[in-house]
Amino acid sequence: MTGFFSFGGGITSRGELKRYQRRVARKVKFSQNRKKTKAKVTQIHIDLGNARKDYLHKASHAISQNHAIVCIEDLQIRNMSKSSKGNAETHGKQVKQKSGLNRAILDQGWGEFRRQLDDKLAWHGGDLIAVPPTTPAGRVRRVGISQKTTAAAKPSSPASHVATRTTPMWSARSMF
Repeated sequence: MTGFFSFGGGITSRGELKRYQRRVARKVKFSQNRKKTKAKVTQIHIDLGNARKDYLHKASHAISQNHAIVCIEDLQIRNMSKSSKGNAETHGKQVKQKSGLNRAILDQGWGEFRRQLDDKLAWHGGDLIAVPPTTPAGRVRRVGISQKTTAAAKPSSPASHVATRTTPMWSARSMF
């Protein structure tokens, strides 16, 4: 359920937020009804943020309690969520789809999760290992091993390839 948070306030989806934002846009500026509706939008944003923080704290706490060493993929979130708007000479492609992807990436709070996990593992005496992201060709870059060594040591059978490939213990897709 990417992009959806469930909490006690009754608001469970981004759709209700959109509906209240549309209501604010239709109200007369500086009216009391607009102020009340705007306060509702603010409260929805607060509730969504609190639900996200609560989930991230619970997930990072559970992982730090049960694992001494955690390996995560060192994602470049800033680069992943860049705009595809383009410029005046070259217009961007699939801007709407990219903005939806950006929203989904930022809604998950991957950077905050990594920070919390690192802090909690350090508190409990554990260790966080950030593995560089996989290359587009599907090979895994390992820390301290050159690309030539990785390419030269290609396994011959698919079974040995699976055994030698580094797989993440935790993936964002399974957690969120």
